[in-house]
Amino acid sequence: MGTTRANLAVSGCERRSVTSALQIVNHDELNLHTKPIRHTLLNPKDGQDVSRAIRLLCLVADLRRLDVSDFTPSEKITHRALSLLGEMFDALVNPFIMPTLSLSEQMIQLLKFAHMACALFMKHDGDFSRTNSTGIFSVLNPMLKVFLSLLGDDVLEILFGRSRMIGGHSPNHDVDELRRRICSALRVDKIFEKYPHLERRARRLRLVRNRDVDHLSPREWEGDLTAGSCDIHACYHAGVAQARAVLAKYGCDTDFTACFSQEGFDLMRPKGGKYPGLFKEVDRLLENASAALDSETTAPESTSSAGTNLDAQILTFDANAALAAEQVVRAAQEAAAPLGGHSLWISLNEDGSKKAHKKQFYEHSWIPHSTSRMERAIIGFFVWDRTASTAYSKSTANDHLLKIHGLFATLICFDTSKVSLAILQCTGIKITSTHPITYLEAAPSAEISLPDSKYEVSGQILSLVPFDESTDPSIVNISWAWVTEYVSFESTKAKKASGGDTSARMRHLSVTSDGRLVLPLTSTDSKQSTLEEILKIPPTSDKDSEKTWVFSNAQLEVLGASLCDRVKEEEVRLKIPTFGMVKEGRYPSVRGYNHK
Repeated sequence: MGTTRANLAVSGCERRSVTSALQIVNHDELNLHTKPIRHTLLNPKDGQDVSRAIRLLCLVADLRRLDVSDFTPSEKITHRALSLLGEMFDALVNPFIMPTLSLSEQMIQLLKFAHMACALFMKHDGDFSRTNSTGIFSVLNPMLKVFLSLLGDDVLEILFGRSRMIGGHSPNHDVDELRRRICSALRVDKIFEKYPHLERRARRLRLVRNRDVDHLSPREWEGDLTAGSCDIHACYHAGVAQARAVLAKYGCDTDFTACFSQEGFDLMRPKGGKYPGLFKEVDRLLENASAALDSETTAPESTSSAGTNLDAQILTFDANAALAAEQVVRAAQEAAAPLGGHSLWISLNEDGSKKAHKKQFYEHSWIPHSTSRMERAIIGFFVWDRTASTAYSKSTANDHLLKIHGLFATLICFDTSKVSLAILQCTGIKITSTHPITYLEAAPSAEISLPDSKYEVSGQILSLVPFDESTDPSIVNISWAWVTEYVSFESTKAKKASGGDTSARMRHLSVTSDGRLVLPLTSTDSKQSTLEEILKIPPTSDKDSEKTWVFSNAQLEVLGASLCDRVKEEEVRLKIPTFGMVKEGRYPSVRGYNHK
């Protein structure tokens, strides 16, 4: 049972597939007792809330341990793909949140992640984006510790933030002011290094719970991080072996040795070519730097004297005198101003000694564009409608509802003019007549298909193959079985190659159909069978075989005829989704069979 590109596409697994997976799993097992928790994790109002992002990544990794015995065939395939994604997230996050790991164990985990991401990128091209970072060390003392958590840009961000903080109400600065502020920020770092209890750590990185941090600071690490304890070659082979084992388990085995044996191919450029981010042209910044260096060598005395004068001005500056002069000027301006004139300030007492800006009193906390991060978070918390998406989730009549991961039939147009019946696995339901658009977990089947339907349903087309279900050779009884793959199309805008052939790039598209073209399938429209039952062979092992969807040809013909009656109206006919040529997959046509 292979894992397809549709399950592994970033656009699917990043949010939509994760969303649908969290809707089908046992919430108690994942500590997702309420819908607001899932909404908060998948739609954070604070884009910089690191702890929430880490919790979501860890939650995807935990999906591997779910009991899938009650899952439908389509749900099992989605869970299989998300389990592979979870293995990769687990290898990425653990080296930064588990303080007991040694440097060797950290390296093995990161190498496992890098090679898994590389394998998925080689297989799916741009459908799976990856980001790799290199760490270069020059170890002079093997007894010193190596902190991978410091390889990021956090140190630079903290330095820049403190340099702006030092400016107070004037955070912006020119180059000369930046030099002075960075010097002050470095002195502050020295103070915090000597007296760590004085430092107020960032709220979103504070170590409250181990799972709620993106990485730990060096002082909190317990594992052996000495450089001499890490054998990079042994770690590399161990990481690659673990990556290959996981990839083989989920049907994506990759021989990295063979891939990287070719000249010009390696982990940073798995498809060959040049390294990303490198250009052949000369960096213009280097030219400017060399010109500046030449100018400094021609006039060193003038530069030195200017710097000396500048330092003398800073040391002799009298801030108290300057402030007193500004206060005198301001008092004179206020005295000369006419009574009742416009002012941005409001008096807080009778004598006017205490004032505040009017904006503090006239800006309401519910303004969507508030500059306060806490107010924006509160706004999102109260604005979201918690009842809309779960309007039908408590219904017990499952056959009367179309739910996420349910099945439905629709018509599609491919190769410009061919129309065919398609069976889809539902990935999203939304109401387009509301503002903003309302997304649902389930909707009444009868209401979706009404002539004035306000719904749009998205899904992936199942790849079906025909087989004879009859035991009598003289009777042909055709049925269709899902081969655990999804149909691939070319885009209608695919460019022609130089040889006249269409582009070989394939995509598993998420098809969005108008509600008037959707026929939800009930439990009587399909059944589940194993591969041994379909091929009429004895079971190969004592273990229960995986089941797949099976549809009778007679039932599909009824669905196709019903949809053909609906498209007699031109308005409905224009709503049929249109694609290019079929590149991969099989499915039944409206009349007879249409397969490759």
